[in-house]
Amino acid sequence: MPALRGARRVALAQKRWRDALPYFDAEARLTADSKKKASLLYAKGRVLEDVLGDDEKAKQAYKTAAELDRADVAIVTALEQRDRAETAWGELERTLERKANAVAKDARHRAALIVERARVMEHRANRVDAALELYETALRLDPHATSANVALERLCHAQKRWRDLIRVLERRAAQSTHPEERALALYRVGRLHAERLGNRDEALDALERAAKEQPDDPLVLEELASLLERAERW
Repeated sequence: MPALRGARRVALAQKRWRDALPYFDAEARLTADSKKKASLLYAKGRVLEDVLGDDEKAKQAYKTAAELDRADVAIVTALEQRDRAETAWGELERTLERKANAVAKDARHRAALIVERARVMEHRANRVDAALELYETALRLDPHATSANVALERLCHAQKRWRDLIRVLERRAAQSTHPEERALALYRVGRLHAERLGNRDEALDALERAAKEQPDDPLVLEELASLLERAERW
Protein backbone atom coordinates (compact mmCIF):
# COMPACT_ATOMS: atom_id res chain seq x y z
CA MET A 1 0.00 0.00 0.00
CA PRO A 2 2.72 2.60 0.85
CA ALA A 3 4.42 1.83 -2.47
CA LEU A 4 1.20 2.43 -4.39
CA ARG A 5 0.54 5.65 -2.52
CA GLY A 6 4.08 6.81 -3.17
CA ALA A 7 3.89 5.98 -6.88
CA ARG A 8 0.59 7.85 -7.17
CA ARG A 9 1.99 10.94 -5.48
CA VAL A 10 5.10 10.92 -7.66
CA ALA A 11 3.01 10.65 -10.83
CA LEU A 12 0.81 13.53 -9.70
CA ALA A 13 3.79 15.66 -8.70
CA GLN A 14 5.32 15.09 -12.13
CA LYS A 15 1.96 15.87 -13.78
CA ARG A 16 1.77 12.43 -15.32
CA TRP A 17 -1.98 12.48 -14.82
CA ARG A 18 -2.94 9.42 -16.82
CA ASP A 19 -0.17 7.38 -15.23
CA ALA A 20 -1.60 8.26 -11.81
CA LEU A 21 -5.12 6.97 -12.55
CA PRO A 22 -4.42 3.22 -12.18
CA TYR A 23 -2.82 3.86 -8.79
CA PHE A 24 -6.06 5.38 -7.47
CA ASP A 25 -7.92 2.24 -8.53
CA ALA A 26 -5.30 -0.17 -7.19
CA GLU A 27 -5.14 1.58 -3.82
CA ALA A 28 -8.94 1.66 -3.58
CA ARG A 29 -9.15 -2.09 -4.25
CA LEU A 30 -6.71 -2.81 -1.44
CA THR A 31 -8.37 -0.46 1.07
CA ALA A 32 -10.93 -2.02 3.41
CA ASP A 33 -12.30 1.29 4.69
CA SER A 34 -15.20 2.38 2.47
CA LYS A 35 -14.67 6.06 3.31
CA LYS A 36 -11.04 5.87 2.20
CA LYS A 37 -12.11 4.09 -0.98
CA ALA A 38 -14.60 6.88 -1.61
CA SER A 39 -11.97 9.54 -0.98
CA LEU A 40 -9.60 7.94 -3.48
CA LEU A 41 -12.27 7.67 -6.15
CA TYR A 42 -13.34 11.26 -5.54
CA ALA A 43 -9.72 12.38 -5.97
CA LYS A 44 -9.51 10.34 -9.17
CA GLY A 45 -12.69 12.03 -10.40
CA ARG A 46 -11.21 15.45 -9.75
CA VAL A 47 -8.16 14.59 -11.87
CA LEU A 48 -10.38 13.25 -14.64
CA GLU A 49 -12.66 16.29 -14.63
CA ASP A 50 -10.41 19.21 -13.72
CA VAL A 51 -7.19 18.17 -15.46
CA LEU A 52 -8.05 15.70 -18.21
CA GLY A 53 -11.50 16.98 -19.07
CA ASP A 54 -13.01 13.50 -19.10
CA ASP A 55 -16.37 14.41 -17.60
CA GLU A 56 -18.03 11.05 -18.26
CA LYS A 57 -15.42 9.00 -16.42
CA ALA A 58 -15.24 11.62 -13.68
CA LYS A 59 -18.97 11.32 -13.10
CA GLN A 60 -18.72 7.55 -12.89
CA ALA A 61 -15.97 7.90 -10.28
CA TYR A 62 -18.14 10.30 -8.27
CA LYS A 63 -21.13 7.95 -8.50
CA THR A 64 -19.13 5.02 -7.16
CA ALA A 65 -17.62 7.18 -4.43
CA ALA A 66 -21.06 8.45 -3.40
CA GLU A 67 -22.32 4.88 -3.02
CA LEU A 68 -19.37 4.07 -0.77
CA ASP A 69 -19.73 7.14 1.45
CA ARG A 70 -23.24 8.59 1.50
CA ALA A 71 -22.36 11.23 4.11
CA ASP A 72 -19.57 12.99 2.19
CA VAL A 73 -21.06 16.27 0.98
CA ALA A 74 -18.06 17.12 -1.23
CA ILE A 75 -18.53 13.94 -3.25
CA VAL A 76 -22.25 14.38 -3.79
CA THR A 77 -21.71 18.06 -4.62
CA ALA A 78 -19.29 17.07 -7.38
CA LEU A 79 -21.91 14.66 -8.69
CA GLU A 80 -24.56 17.40 -8.49
CA GLN A 81 -22.38 19.75 -10.53
CA ARG A 82 -21.97 17.14 -13.26
CA ASP A 83 -25.74 16.51 -13.34
CA ARG A 84 -26.39 20.23 -13.73
CA ALA A 85 -23.76 20.61 -16.44
CA GLU A 86 -25.34 17.74 -18.37
CA THR A 87 -28.90 18.97 -17.67
CA ALA A 88 -29.60 15.44 -16.43
CA TRP A 89 -32.65 16.48 -14.44
CA GLY A 90 -33.79 13.04 -13.35
CA GLU A 91 -30.34 12.23 -12.04
CA LEU A 92 -30.05 15.67 -10.44
CA GLU A 93 -33.29 15.11 -8.54
CA ARG A 94 -31.93 11.85 -7.11
CA THR A 95 -28.56 13.45 -6.35
CA LEU A 96 -30.23 16.29 -4.45
CA GLU A 97 -32.19 13.74 -2.45
CA ARG A 98 -28.92 12.02 -1.60
CA LYS A 99 -27.31 15.34 -0.68
CA ALA A 100 -30.22 16.26 1.58
CA ASN A 101 -29.83 12.93 3.38
CA ALA A 102 -26.11 13.60 3.77
CA VAL A 103 -26.82 16.76 5.80
CA ALA A 104 -29.70 15.26 7.83
CA LYS A 105 -28.38 16.75 11.08
CA ASP A 106 -28.62 20.31 9.72
CA ALA A 107 -32.35 20.97 9.36
CA ARG A 108 -32.02 24.34 7.61
CA HIS A 109 -29.47 23.09 5.10
CA ARG A 110 -31.53 19.98 4.45
CA ALA A 111 -34.66 22.09 3.94
CA ALA A 112 -32.83 24.30 1.42
CA LEU A 113 -31.74 21.23 -0.55
CA ILE A 114 -35.26 19.83 -0.50
CA VAL A 115 -36.48 23.14 -1.94
CA GLU A 116 -33.90 22.78 -4.72
CA ARG A 117 -35.13 19.27 -5.40
CA ALA A 118 -38.74 20.50 -5.44
CA ARG A 119 -37.82 23.12 -8.04
CA VAL A 120 -36.35 20.44 -10.28
CA MET A 121 -39.51 18.36 -9.87
CA GLU A 122 -41.71 21.36 -10.64
CA HIS A 123 -39.87 23.06 -13.48
CA ARG A 124 -37.99 20.20 -15.16
CA ALA A 125 -40.12 17.12 -14.55
CA ASN A 126 -43.53 18.84 -14.40
CA ARG A 127 -44.37 16.80 -11.30
CA VAL A 128 -46.34 19.45 -9.46
CA ASP A 129 -47.88 17.20 -6.79
CA ALA A 130 -44.48 15.78 -5.88
CA ALA A 131 -43.04 19.31 -5.75
CA LEU A 132 -45.83 20.44 -3.42
CA GLU A 133 -45.09 17.57 -1.04
CA LEU A 134 -41.39 18.46 -1.03
CA TYR A 135 -42.05 22.14 -0.32
CA GLU A 136 -44.23 21.04 2.61
CA THR A 137 -41.45 18.76 3.84
CA ALA A 138 -38.99 21.65 3.68
CA LEU A 139 -41.30 23.81 5.79
CA ARG A 140 -41.69 21.09 8.40
CA LEU A 141 -37.90 21.06 8.72
CA ASP A 142 -37.53 24.83 8.62
CA PRO A 143 -40.77 26.74 9.24
CA HIS A 144 -39.04 29.96 8.16
CA ALA A 145 -37.98 28.67 4.73
CA THR A 146 -39.34 31.66 2.81
CA SER A 147 -38.65 30.22 -0.64
CA ALA A 148 -40.73 27.13 0.17
CA ASN A 149 -43.61 29.26 1.44
CA VAL A 150 -43.57 31.47 -1.65
CA ALA A 151 -43.47 28.45 -3.94
CA LEU A 152 -46.38 26.82 -2.13
CA GLU A 153 -48.50 29.96 -2.41
CA ARG A 154 -47.73 30.25 -6.11
CA LEU A 155 -48.44 26.60 -6.89
CA CYS A 156 -51.61 26.40 -4.81
CA HIS A 157 -52.97 29.48 -6.55
CA ALA A 158 -52.01 28.22 -10.01
CA GLN A 159 -53.61 24.84 -9.29
CA LYS A 160 -56.71 26.46 -7.73
CA ARG A 161 -56.11 24.54 -4.52
CA TRP A 162 -57.84 27.14 -2.40
CA ARG A 163 -58.03 25.18 0.85
CA ASP A 164 -54.34 24.35 0.65
CA LEU A 165 -53.57 28.00 -0.08
CA ILE A 166 -55.62 29.06 2.95
CA ARG A 167 -53.66 26.65 5.11
CA VAL A 168 -50.36 28.09 3.81
CA LEU A 169 -51.51 31.66 4.49
CA GLU A 170 -52.79 30.78 7.97
CA ARG A 171 -49.39 29.29 8.73
CA ARG A 172 -47.68 32.43 7.49
CA ALA A 173 -49.91 34.57 9.71
CA ALA A 174 -49.20 32.37 12.73
CA GLN A 175 -45.43 32.47 12.23
CA SER A 176 -44.92 36.10 11.28
CA THR A 177 -43.66 38.57 13.86
CA HIS A 178 -44.90 41.59 11.86
CA PRO A 179 -48.51 42.77 12.34
CA GLU A 180 -48.76 44.10 8.78
CA GLU A 181 -47.67 40.75 7.33
CA ARG A 182 -50.09 38.86 9.57
CA ALA A 183 -52.89 41.21 8.54
CA LEU A 184 -52.16 40.79 4.83
CA ALA A 185 -52.11 36.99 5.10
CA LEU A 186 -55.41 36.97 7.00
CA TYR A 187 -56.94 39.44 4.56
CA ARG A 188 -56.07 37.05 1.73
CA VAL A 189 -57.56 34.16 3.74
CA GLY A 190 -60.77 36.14 4.12
CA ARG A 191 -60.96 36.93 0.41
CA LEU A 192 -60.39 33.27 -0.49
CA HIS A 193 -63.12 32.09 1.85
CA ALA A 194 -65.55 34.68 0.53
CA GLU A 195 -64.79 34.61 -3.19
CA ARG A 196 -63.53 31.09 -3.88
CA LEU A 197 -65.26 28.90 -1.31
CA GLY A 198 -68.35 30.88 -0.38
CA ASN A 199 -67.61 30.53 3.32
CA ARG A 200 -68.96 33.81 4.69
CA ASP A 201 -68.49 33.05 8.38
CA GLU A 202 -64.90 31.90 7.89
CA ALA A 203 -64.24 34.97 5.75
CA LEU A 204 -65.57 37.27 8.48
CA ASP A 205 -63.49 35.53 11.11
CA ALA A 206 -60.29 35.96 9.06
CA LEU A 207 -61.00 39.61 8.28
CA GLU A 208 -61.82 40.39 11.91
CA ARG A 209 -58.51 38.85 12.92
CA ALA A 210 -56.78 40.93 10.23
CA ALA A 211 -58.44 44.08 11.59
CA LYS A 212 -57.12 43.31 15.08
CA GLU A 213 -53.61 43.17 13.65
CA GLN A 214 -53.98 46.41 11.65
CA PRO A 215 -56.98 48.39 13.01
CA ASP A 216 -56.43 51.28 10.57
CA ASP A 217 -55.78 49.32 7.39
CA PRO A 218 -58.30 50.69 4.84
CA LEU A 219 -58.11 47.58 2.65
CA VAL A 220 -59.03 45.26 5.51
CA LEU A 221 -61.69 47.58 6.92
CA GLU A 222 -63.33 48.12 3.54
CA GLU A 223 -63.52 44.39 2.82
CA LEU A 224 -64.81 43.65 6.32
CA ALA A 225 -67.48 46.36 6.06
CA SER A 226 -68.57 45.10 2.65
CA LEU A 227 -68.89 41.53 3.90
CA LEU A 228 -70.77 42.59 7.04
CA GLU A 229 -73.18 44.59 4.90
CA ARG A 230 -73.83 41.64 2.59
CA ALA A 231 -74.39 39.45 5.63
CA GLU A 232 -76.67 42.13 7.11
CA ARG A 233 -74.54 42.19 10.23
CA TRP A 234 -74.08 45.82 11.14
